Amino acid sequence: MNLLTYHSNIEWMIFSDSREETSKFTFKDGKVTPHHYNMIRTGTGPDKDYKIDFDTTNKVVTSSASEYPLKCEWTDEFQDAISYQVQVREGLKKKRNKLFIPAHRQKGNRRDYNFEVVEKEMISLPIGNVEAIKVKRLYDNDKRQAIAWFAPEMDYMLVRMWKGEKGMEQFEVQMNSFTVTAPTAVAPATAQQPQEAN
Repeated sequence: MNLLTYHSNIEWMIFSDSREETSKFTFKDGKVTPHHYNMIRTGTGPDKDYKIDFDTTNKVVTSSASEYPLKCEWTDEFQDAISYQVQVREGLKKKRNKLFIPAHRQKGNRRDYNFEVVEKEMISLPIGNVEAIKVKRLYDNDKRQAIAWFAPEMDYMLVRMWKGEKGMEQFEVQMNSFTVTAPTAVAPATAQQPQEAN
């Protein structure tokens, strides 16, 4: 089981917003299959705690915001609110220029994501200059915008994300550190030689 987490903490004057998102998923042959998603939000305003479970055996989606399984047509392509980022990475590795991903948001409502590769560009980050693939999310109108940058040299990791809406606040996150950890080496099994009987 794989684990992906996202945490943000914003404080401005009397406003505060802290949220943490967690996705548990399996990964096989380039396919991300989410199993559990959780979002906890605290700060100014009411606290929130959403949980979504993907039952791949019975092909149903349940949400902590609903007493019953959600009324939605099951698809094996479903992603949660953050696991879709891993699936986008896999699409970019396969040189796809357009991606369609059906996802379930925090409260369990379905939202389809459409992405389009814009260009490759060199961007400046706290970790230095990085060549990245710029990906734009396509909306039904031009009031909202979302752009993400994925770095091929870092295994297509998401290194920058920007969201904005006309007349509203903008939101941006950037990678400020990157650590590569080597997998734990497993000593090869040694075959025991049969002993001769005396």
